Amino acid sequence: SFRLSYSTERESTIGPVATVLRTALRAVGFPVELDPMPGAQLADRRSVKKDIPFSLYDQSRPIGVDASYAAILYFVSPQKGGILNMTNYLSDRVDNLFFAIKVEGDENKRNDMLRELQNTLMDDLPWIPVVEYKTQWAFTNKMRGVTLHPDNNIRWAELFMEE
Repeated sequence: SFRLSYSTERESTIGPVATVLRTALRAVGFPVELDPMPGAQLADRRSVKKDIPFSLYDQSRPIGVDASYAAILYFVSPQKGGILNMTNYLSDRVDNLFFAIKVEGDENKRNDMLRELQNTLMDDLPWIPVVEYKTQWAFTNKMRGVTLHPDNNIRWAELFMEE
């Protein structure tokens, strides 16, 4: 059977998704067993040992909004300088596009290459988004300085209370 790994610390968020996936995959003939493990162990096995072929993870998002930054974090091969590449994805096309994008000075050409890079990733599917949820923050209407940043983090130094 396939083992679907995820962090035990994220059980309340990821556990229900894992259960739905297991049920759906079993219904079409893929025997899936849930494999929750401590987050530190999961991170080590995904990022260092790279021996987990099937996992759920909800904490990966680049801080910068540029697609080439996300590419070097998650999809450029380690041999070419990729940083995490938790999926062990290897693509000469993606690697070559990434390095061409880095030096392209024409914004329109760069955007065309970014589009090609993203389309390649969508065709190859080294990583499949299955659930998207929106970050929500609750605060009083007297709070000012609350701004949604691309990394979904609050800049605490920017906050102040209106008198």
